Amino acid sequence: MKTRPWPFIIVLTLAVFITDALAPPGIAVWLGYILPLFIACKIFPKKKAYLFTAVISALIILAALLSYASLSFNAIINTILGIVIDWTVAILLVRQRENQESLRDMDEKLRTLVEESPVGNFLVQDGHFEFLNDRVPEILGYSREELFGIDNVMSLVYPEDLDKARKIMESFSGKAGDHKSFEIRSLHKNGSIVPVEVLAIIAKYRGKPAIIGIVMDISGRKDMEKKQRDFIAMMTHDLKSPLTAILGYSEILLSRKNPEQDVLEMVESIRRNGSKILKMVNYFLTVFRMEAGELRVRLAPEDPAEILMEVERNFTALAASKGISLKVDFTPMEKAWIDRAYMERAISNLMENAFNYAGPNGAVSLSACSGVREMNGRRKNHSFLVISVSDTGPGIQPEEIGRIFDKYYQSDAKSNGGARGTGLGLAVVKAVAEAHGGRATVESAPGEGSTFKIFLPLRGTA
Repeated sequence: MKTRPWPFIIVLTLAVFITDALAPPGIAVWLGYILPLFIACKIFPKKKAYLFTAVISALIILAALLSYASLSFNAIINTILGIVIDWTVAILLVRQRENQESLRDMDEKLRTLVEESPVGNFLVQDGHFEFLNDRVPEILGYSREELFGIDNVMSLVYPEDLDKARKIMESFSGKAGDHKSFEIRSLHKNGSIVPVEVLAIIAKYRGKPAIIGIVMDISGRKDMEKKQRDFIAMMTHDLKSPLTAILGYSEILLSRKNPEQDVLEMVESIRRNGSKILKMVNYFLTVFRMEAGELRVRLAPEDPAEILMEVERNFTALAASKGISLKVDFTPMEKAWIDRAYMERAISNLMENAFNYAGPNGAVSLSACSGVREMNGRRKNHSFLVISVSDTGPGIQPEEIGRIFDKYYQSDAKSNGGARGTGLGLAVVKAVAEAHGGRATVESAPGEGSTFKIFLPLRGTA
């Protein structure tokens, strides 16, 4: 029900005249004007409160006219001062009430935002909780009182992840606003493991550094990722096994003496397309492992020259059939710690890409050198093995350079008679390089060909 000002104004008018007639002047002002004004500004909205103040001002003038036959200068000044005081008090009271309402509204919004949040909100200082919402106890299985009683929040971390958690905490600069986002495993009260994702930010609380943040239970996501990994592993195994058999029988048939020409062509088509499918399966598997953070390289001391010579042998026949000039150049190099299988795959991907765009009468070069003391001007105190593949193709547009290693991205430049790939070859190159602790780069300009490089840190320098 809305509060109406008019009954209040009528009562006030009667009170003003009664108190003016019966009460001493000081009490009359307090009872007849100030007290009703205070009440009105507290209960009425802004417009009605100011309307009420205007009525009081009018009553002050009317009371002054009725009280004095001829107003003296002092009476006029007192009347004006009374009106100014009324309006000043009214404005201050209305603004105070509005500020209080705004604060209450903000407090309600913050309380709703924090308490009804689907993620856990917390504040940690000196190793223990200073604040947490109801979602945090739900995730960890403890009551709020139990969590507030914990001396060190690190006791909630799964033991095998304690070193990881300590390193993350040590990596904070201590400056307000510094933040980290990470995944870690925590311990539920019942002893089970709860994978969580945490966003933590350094802040000031009561003049001291504190950590505020959110925590999310990602058990569902981890279960889904495991199912995806299992599915991919099953699919790749189930696809690779029959493909391997098909390719094996194709090789046997191709090796027989004097096969009929049409049969030879069909068997060669089977072998060629089977190889493409197998390559795609391997690409998908490598990219999936990369996304899941499970691309593990098995490093061993390898002579890079041997790897390059093996790649050269694999592409010599292709170069001859396409009329492409193939040049391989390298100097004696020190051994590097490399996963040979993955590295041969990465270099072969770069070579296939180069042959695809170089075109007839084009040129492709493969080179390598070790002991390079910089990486595009960065990390100059480190030594690298650099493997380069260049082509004389159409080059890459500047706006494409930043996307060329993205999964499934294919350049708008037309290949010179080669089939368009899956868009995974260069993504695999990047993944393999990074798994070795290095990186992949490209240098290109429209009409000037392209040069792809793999930088691999030499042992003891990465």
